[in-house]
Amino acid sequence: MIDTAASGSIDSSRPGGPTISVIIPAYNTAGYIGEALDSVFAQVYTDFEIVVINDGSPDTELLEKVLDPYFGRIVYIKQENRGPSAARNAGIRCARGEHIAFLDSDDSWFPEYLSEQMKILGNSQGLDMVYSDALMYGNTPLSDKSFFQVYPPRLPVTFGNLLKGCSILPSHVVVRRQIVLEAGLFDESLHLLEDVDLWLRMIQCGGRIACNKQVLARHRYRSGSQSYVTSREMAEAQLRFMKKFEGSLNLTAGMRSALDREIKDNLTDLEIDQGKQFLLTRDFQRAINSLGKAKNNRPSTKLRLTVYGLRVAPNLTRFITIAWLRLLFAADNLGQVKPGRQK
Repeated sequence: MIDTAASGSIDSSRPGGPTISVIIPAYNTAGYIGEALDSVFAQVYTDFEIVVINDGSPDTELLEKVLDPYFGRIVYIKQENRGPSAARNAGIRCARGEHIAFLDSDDSWFPEYLSEQMKILGNSQGLDMVYSDALMYGNTPLSDKSFFQVYPPRLPVTFGNLLKGCSILPSHVVVRRQIVLEAGLFDESLHLLEDVDLWLRMIQCGGRIACNKQVLARHRYRSGSQSYVTSREMAEAQLRFMKKFEGSLNLTAGMRSALDREIKDNLTDLEIDQGKQFLLTRDFQRAINSLGKAKNNRPSTKLRLTVYGLRVAPNLTRFITIAWLRLLFAADNLGQVKPGRQK
């Protein structure tokens, strides 16, 4: 067992190690991690090590019972709870492989996952990262659909396209360890979208990312997982990490233009969400103010009619809005769910 409190440095030269280090953070997933580990040991590609990071999990006693049969075949790190970014960073610092494969402890891979990912990395000179499609299952009406069916990847993978929407989940990624180090590892201050933040910084460093459209993994949705967040929480998280890039000196003119556009669009989404909340609580003047700002940034017939309705018939507008939101909620229950960003 490794205590990360005693070792925080990064050794980037690790001769004689495996080709891939599989990084598995564990937090309250004792009931699932055995399946994740078995899926790694079932890989066709076998030149790997496994690093499991116990991130101060409240189920440590049960977790270590589950891990006991694997202890001779894994590296086990135990640390105080610091979140998924810190757990992954601890694994990266300990890793000996030239490549990193992330796997959340309640997800799993099909046997060909590593071999197919490494085939693409090996056949494309200068490629730094590849990510695949995955089958969704668990507590979701989207079970048995592929992730890309619901959240199509925006290709090519550029700074601007990643800002617009990201279909890259850590459990589906194999990446060169060196580009992760150059980009500065995961930002431990972020608790949502920390993965997207890293992919963007990798592109800033000149990293190249490719999409493998094969379904090679399984992505689990489950009750109690941090995968489920509200649209407002997601928008606020997007704004936080995008604001980080505003002061960066390494942005090209195209990157800066894309960033400014997405920040403005994100602020508009937050104004719309705030306006809805004011409308529902009958704070009509503040609803008009918020939705009016959104309308100025994003002219649309729906926003114009809503602001006009709030001025001339606020209670009727509120009634219509509630009916519309109920309709949208029914559609959500039929399958329109948010992708998970962390466990």
